[in-house]
Amino acid sequence: MPESPSDLAGRILKHFTAVHLEVFLGDPVCNPKLRVEVLEEAVAHDTPTLVLITPWTINGLAFPPDGTLPDTLTVNRRSLPVFVTDIAGIGVVHSVNLVANTATLASPEAARTAARALSGDFRHAIARAREAAQVADPGRRELFRIRTHRDE
Repeated sequence: MPESPSDLAGRILKHFTAVHLEVFLGDPVCNPKLRVEVLEEAVAHDTPTLVLITPWTINGLAFPPDGTLPDTLTVNRRSLPVFVTDIAGIGVVHSVNLVANTATLASPEAARTAARALSGDFRHAIARAREAAQVADPGRRELFRIRTHRDE
């Protein structure tokens, strides 16, 4: 059984808070008004997802149970690359950069609003990708096979 999004959220929050303190604190690319937050924990098809707000970016994170996602996803009509990282203590994380530059966000609430505005499209993109991958799976394709006279 895959890990629940809320279990993942706690570990993601802890990890990226440490990254912020150890790597990005004081970095000019960071928005000093923002902190690390996790929002929109959900399951898209069979894949736990969440949205991660950091002072330097907003990412959609996905944890497909078989580790399979395409190289790009279409989110809010934009084709975005999917980055794969293996994080110690968390595992394989698939991330999509939803908001590349947080510098213009005036407040934590503005960051939450931006994250929530994109989270539904992100989850739908994950669900579509996972459904397509499972139908393309030869074992599952057999479910839809139409028998013909030649097959008998």
